[in-house]
Amino acid sequence: MVTGPSARRLVEQAGPSEGPLVIFDNACGSNGRLEITCGDVSQRAVDGVQQRITDNGWQRTTVKIVDAQITGLPDNYFTHAVTSMGVMLMPDSNAGVNGICRILRPGGICAL
Repeated sequence: MVTGPSARRLVEQAGPSEGPLVIFDNACGSNGRLEITCGDVSQRAVDGVQQRITDNGWQRTTVKIVDAQITGLPDNYFTHAVTSMGVMLMPDSNAGVNGICRILRPGGICAL
């Protein structure tokens, strides 16, 4: 996976906390205390991630088509939002960053 090394570093820098985590993995390309929503605008990327979820038996992990500029995801919901190499590819990167901020809980962590 091309973005694997940078994505691992983003997660390390985001510093997952002790409490329950609700993470949005934005531009995703490809366990009881963790809920992960993966989103990408590409059906092919979503299909690939869905296959990995199925193959690995990951619980509490969903993947869906998401336009990061207008996510449709709930306000103030996620504890972390991780975007590896996605914002720079958005036609309106400001809208993408604003959308990320909107879905984060107060005090949430954004890793770009």
